[in-house]
Amino acid sequence: MAPLPRGKSLPVIAVTVGDASGIGPEIILRAVRSLRVQRACSPLIFCHQNFARVVSKYAKVCVVPSPSGIVPLAKPSKTSGIIAYNAIKAATQACLNGAVKALVTAPLSKESLALALKSQNLGSKNFIGHTELLAHLASPHLKKLNPEMLMVCEKINSVMVSRHLPIAQVPNYISEQKIINTTLTAYNFIKKSAPKSKASVVICALNPHAGDNGLLGAEERIITSAVKKLNKLLNVKVSGPLPADSAWQKIKDGSLAASLIVTMYHDQTMIPLKCIVPEKIINVTAGLPFLRTSPGHGTAFDIAGKNIANSTAMEEAIIYAAKHSNIKLAGA
Repeated sequence: MAPLPRGKSLPVIAVTVGDASGIGPEIILRAVRSLRVQRACSPLIFCHQNFARVVSKYAKVCVVPSPSGIVPLAKPSKTSGIIAYNAIKAATQACLNGAVKALVTAPLSKESLALALKSQNLGSKNFIGHTELLAHLASPHLKKLNPEMLMVCEKINSVMVSRHLPIAQVPNYISEQKIINTTLTAYNFIKKSAPKSKASVVICALNPHAGDNGLLGAEERIITSAVKKLNKLLNVKVSGPLPADSAWQKIKDGSLAASLIVTMYHDQTMIPLKCIVPEKIINVTAGLPFLRTSPGHGTAFDIAGKNIANSTAMEEAIIYAAKHSNIKLAGA
């Protein structure tokens, strides 16, 4: 292996501990010890005191306020939720004031976050995950914030029109303007982060067989209208609505080259990606005034504390953040 860079200024990347009851601490520790990460950046870990004692041997730390006592292992808790919230809040501020170049977040438990928000008098806020919480924390710095959940897996970029939403609510949530806004936010980010990527966009249908001309649903009329308007707004080819199964098959075998594939709901993106290269999926929030990435998996409470979690996605998220830390984002 090549020696570590000497005399080279590496970007400082904030890394939040996520839910301390899950695999976040384990994959962070393993990632910051890897030569790939050490060559790419200087991590700054936002975490509670107990984890700081361990990880400070390999990276700089910023200790955030946390409840006293032991953090429960392998289950959601208010304690781990408060730690996660405080870490995200502090790291977001560090991004906004320029102290760090980008943010990487370890997985978050939505249940733990909800318990924590009640204790912070924010229980009424709809922070179902990192994307919504980061938008809230960064919103005073932008007039209009429209963050989107962009999933990146090697050269594949996919964005969801609806994110963490019950499947029964998806048809009523989808609108022409929502499809347009989601696509524009994600594509504008890709133009900055990967300017040499193949310039085209594929938009998936909601229903099987793209609705079979209305026999299997009417939502494709909305998607078709959005595609027509996007072709006028973007100086690239926008195709769709295409049946999701055939679109992903063509993406996988290379017969369909696209810089962005737009899906209508969470599993339309996540199931195909997890069948292609699951360990390399990362989550990138497009539309923030700073770069934020995360491994494309959850807290994995079922294996927390067993020291068997795969840190590849965390390493990929940190390296991606370091590689793209100098791109100019809106409001930055």
